[in-house]
Amino acid sequence: MNRRPPRSTLYRSSAASDVYKRQRRFPLLGSSSRTLGVMLVDHDGFGEGCAEPDALPNISASFDVRREELVQNVARQTAQGLESAYLRAAQQEEAWVNTALLQVAEAVNSLTDLNEILDTIVRLVPLLVGVDAVFILVWDEERQLFQAGPSYGVSTMGRGLVETLEIDRDEFLEMSPQLAQEFGQPRLPGAGYYAMRVPGWLETVLNTATAYSFPLMARGRLVGAMIVGLQRDRLGRTPFSTRRINILNGIAQQAATAVVNNQLYRESADRARMQQELDVAHTIQASFLPDGSPSIPGCSVATYWQAARQVGGDFYDFLPLDDDKWGIAIADVADKGVPAALFMALSRTILRAVAFSHNDPAYVLARANEIIAREARSDLFVTVFYGVWDPATERFTYANAGHNPPLLMQPNGAFQPLLGHGMALGILPEALMKSHSIALRPGETIIFYTDGVTEALNEDYDEFGLERLQVAARAAARQPAADIVRQITDNIRDHTGQTAQFDDMTLIVMKRLGGKAAH
Repeated sequence: MNRRPPRSTLYRSSAASDVYKRQRRFPLLGSSSRTLGVMLVDHDGFGEGCAEPDALPNISASFDVRREELVQNVARQTAQGLESAYLRAAQQEEAWVNTALLQVAEAVNSLTDLNEILDTIVRLVPLLVGVDAVFILVWDEERQLFQAGPSYGVSTMGRGLVETLEIDRDEFLEMSPQLAQEFGQPRLPGAGYYAMRVPGWLETVLNTATAYSFPLMARGRLVGAMIVGLQRDRLGRTPFSTRRINILNGIAQQAATAVVNNQLYRESADRARMQQELDVAHTIQASFLPDGSPSIPGCSVATYWQAARQVGGDFYDFLPLDDDKWGIAIADVADKGVPAALFMALSRTILRAVAFSHNDPAYVLARANEIIAREARSDLFVTVFYGVWDPATERFTYANAGHNPPLLMQPNGAFQPLLGHGMALGILPEALMKSHSIALRPGETIIFYTDGVTEALNEDYDEFGLERLQVAARAAARQPAADIVRQITDNIRDHTGQTAQFDDMTLIVMKRLGGKAAH
């Protein structure tokens, strides 16, 4: 599209003499009609053979079209030359900035230790931008204070101060009040750096009263600051050119990235170490649990145990007692994860110690409660169902300390809960317990479970429930104990689908075999 050349403008100016001049202004237009400057052309309008001043309005006629077009071409070429020069200067500026930042990036990318990275940065800054001193503050989110990192160019006296320097948030904001809005918020547009209010100790460190803060911003939050100092004799002068600001901001961004990457690396390493420790803990806890299918006279037994996390608070136990008797326990600590696992280990140890020396389940639970209440230093408690199977009398004697009543399933699929209920262990130092006894006939099955089984949720927050548990067990009532466990757990998985397990699950199925138990 052809654009009509801009028209010149006529001016009249006075001089010491009575001679009038006319002056034309030709704008120097770059691309997008951006004005780069003005070309002023003076031409004597009066003189020998010229008209009187009253003829001034007719002077423009003497400046013919050919000469005006010539000057306009000169103005256009001048504008193009200026634009090219500006472009070259901008390209050189950008190339310089990119080269400087590339040097920093190459230096720091070869390092992994944060202190080494920051030490390299503070040594490069004075070389690249000519500041006199620099040190870096790193924000410690957990302690809510700034810690000084590496420094360069600080005074000998100040170096020892920097190494132990800690600045809380309020003190830092007193020095850089402009950053008050940047804690936890994205950086303000165009806020490249801030002049600091230099306290006495900082003036000693930097050996200057002039300092500037370049925020270290990452992930929309302030993670530190790069403090640069200029000598006193620079006061009153523009502290930083655009190029120096771009370089310093770029270096600050690299420093911020290094700080965040170090935090992420440490968090990842901590998570990996914690995961490894939890995996070991899971293995150790699983080793506490006995064989899930012990050879108990007259019965077949199968179990299922699954912690909601790597470790949990559910446990079961089988204890071979005197006279071919067997103790059977199932328990649930009122918590999850590591605290529950530790309390579970304590409770299991105490329960076993008491059970091996006493046959009455009620006494075992009452005595275990006394010890747990005395020894435990926490607010946790544990529900326990403990019973003793005597193959000689074919009777099962039990006591319940706040646990879900097991279900006695008949061969025809009818259910009867094992009644009897006491207080959970660890709540009060004294708890009243009572033992109950039933005859366990051939074909009958006892289903022990923790509330993680019946409270398993699906995506609609619908619990698996006691009724579904009975339906699943009834479907395999005449099958071996292992098949009953498999039937129940398959139904739980079908019910929960992809919903994450939120509580520990433990299940014991003990089925009375046909005929009198050998003894």
